[in-house]
Amino acid sequence: MEFSETSLPVRTDFEVTEEYLYYLDEALYRIPLKEELNFENKEKVASQIELAGEGQILCYTIDHQQNLYYCTFLSKNMSLTLHKRSAEGKKIYQISAAGLTEWPSSTFPILAADNNENVYLVVNNSIQRYDGEGNLTGELMLDQDLDNSFLTTKTLIEIPDGRILFQIDNSIDGHRQVYQVLEGTMPRLEILEDLTEDMPMSSLCQGLEGLLIQNMDGWLYEYQIDENTWTPLLRWEDSDIYRNEILSIVQLKEDRFLIICHSILSAEKSDHNADRFHPVLLVKTPVEEAPKKEIITLASLFPTIALEEAVVTFNRSSDQYHVTIDTYGATSKFEDNEGAYIRLDSSMTSKSDAPDLLDLTELDVVKYANAGALDDLNDYISRDGNIRKEDFLNNLLEDYTINGKLVSIPKEFNFMGVWITDDRALEAADWTLDSLMEVAGKYDDVRLFPSLWDTPDVMLRVFFSDYMLNKFINRETGQCTMDSDEFCQLLEWVKEQTLQTDNSENSLILPRYLNGFSNYHSALVDAGENKILRGLPSTEGKMAYNVIVKDALGIVSNSCHKDGAWEFLYFFLREAKSSHFTVGQFPTDIAVLNQLAQDISTPEYEESNGVIEKDRDGNPIEKPKQAFFINGKLHRYYAMKKEDAEALLDVINTVDFTPRSALEQSVISIITEEAESFFSGGKTAAQAAEIIQNRVQILISESQ
Repeated sequence: MEFSETSLPVRTDFEVTEEYLYYLDEALYRIPLKEELNFENKEKVASQIELAGEGQILCYTIDHQQNLYYCTFLSKNMSLTLHKRSAEGKKIYQISAAGLTEWPSSTFPILAADNNENVYLVVNNSIQRYDGEGNLTGELMLDQDLDNSFLTTKTLIEIPDGRILFQIDNSIDGHRQVYQVLEGTMPRLEILEDLTEDMPMSSLCQGLEGLLIQNMDGWLYEYQIDENTWTPLLRWEDSDIYRNEILSIVQLKEDRFLIICHSILSAEKSDHNADRFHPVLLVKTPVEEAPKKEIITLASLFPTIALEEAVVTFNRSSDQYHVTIDTYGATSKFEDNEGAYIRLDSSMTSKSDAPDLLDLTELDVVKYANAGALDDLNDYISRDGNIRKEDFLNNLLEDYTINGKLVSIPKEFNFMGVWITDDRALEAADWTLDSLMEVAGKYDDVRLFPSLWDTPDVMLRVFFSDYMLNKFINRETGQCTMDSDEFCQLLEWVKEQTLQTDNSENSLILPRYLNGFSNYHSALVDAGENKILRGLPSTEGKMAYNVIVKDALGIVSNSCHKDGAWEFLYFFLREAKSSHFTVGQFPTDIAVLNQLAQDISTPEYEESNGVIEKDRDGNPIEKPKQAFFINGKLHRYYAMKKEDAEALLDVINTVDFTPRSALEQSVISIITEEAESFFSGGKTAAQAAEIIQNRVQILISESQ
């Protein structure tokens, strides 16, 4: 199927009847559904000019009697016209709606027909109902707080029994409300609470047997309103569809779906002239007729977009393996998923049902490594020959080598450093936290951190976590000294910092997460002349960069499909490309890292018809690498200096990637939890420290 250059094939463009699939592009077409779907057999119903004249068709629908309803819009006088034609093409009516008060959108349906030749139209913040002859039989005025097309999206959805649903997506609070349009003398709305939720959680569209719900869990469901039942129809991953590339879902028959996809996966980017969109026909196929592939299970409680994308791309390209992601029932990171963690750990010990790959992102890497649950990737690398340890950051591989085994090679990361915003911070020559705290105490006109970071919880979790773990816990003996005077003095100092009344941004250092080269580049330019980036201060003066890794995969020791597991891991590390590197993450692949450094430090120039434009002095006009508004002012960021890019690479090579264990995380959580009573005034520092000491010591003793 080919789409015109100006076409954006959304769900509004398709209508399905028992006999035909209708599609609106440069003309209105229909394709017979008697046999296999064949777009070469499309029949032209009418051209856009025949239907709309000088206007444009915003939306259309086909009722059960094959009548055609459509809305046309003429921009020169902001007029909207409702049309009806019979199945034979005869014009039945043409009605001019009231003058528009808002610009109509062509990306969502504002027109729907029931089974009694009534048609509903959303216009001017109202729902209008017209009968089969074009008479206005009712109008429901919507609440005025919905009268903003830029902040709310209003949608009509037809469901199989002829009822009409009205959906409002509110971009202000990210919430969706769904109503049923009730019949009567005047249309009325009845809210459907079960379909009302946060917009990112799911999306709704029309189906043949019920409402289709594309859920964030990767499944497509059929929803029956009266029974309030969700029936799973398919999982996109099993059909080799990446859920974020789906543009339109059109159900043709009970067992057939036409999916219009963005051409965004690597496999679809073979040339620059590839279609922007491509259609996929999904046909329900018995298991025995499906291609025989070895199933590789990837355990990932919260898979990233990049990982999901890579799985689909791999499955499309492999004739031997099919990777499937198992989340073990985990939902949101912000909800209680204790059951999912228990199920995961139980499966890891199984000799027959263990997953083949484990996504260690945000898991206790040390626990699984010490339990011998992960294979040594060095063995796979040495046997493969197509991948080398030298291809990845050496400090990363060293820190993910536990008990002599390389348990994972994380694909991407970001980290926190601090900008020196006041030269007086450099008086802490050894860069220990003790000396930096001493410097901060010498001056009344500046604080250590800006007020945004000056809360007890943030200071203890982010800045003092490594300091407290190293200073007050003896790793060899397992003894801790959280009840010492020194620890109490630390709590007192943190409280003193947070009680400062100066809310200015004058601080010695400015903490900042660095999320990729572009983010670092803009932070560097904004820092002006003070371009000194350092790690967080520590006990020994070592630069401590708070690092976050993503997509850290390991091969499970009990896996029954280790060859397939390595096949995917190799693909993921070396072949699967990610767009996130340029914006949100740093890659661990040295070649990709160096290429990004070269790209951002290589100037680009404005061109016209392939010729570089020059200024009045004959110098080429440089194009900014990025530009955006900050507080109403446009900021442009041109190519980074090569020495600055090299300095960042030097910093990356010193980052400590050592995974923090769940025990260490628990210690920090205990400290922040129990210290709150001191910061709020309920306990003295000594009283809070005593409770912290008891809880932490018990935790450490039990882990010995």
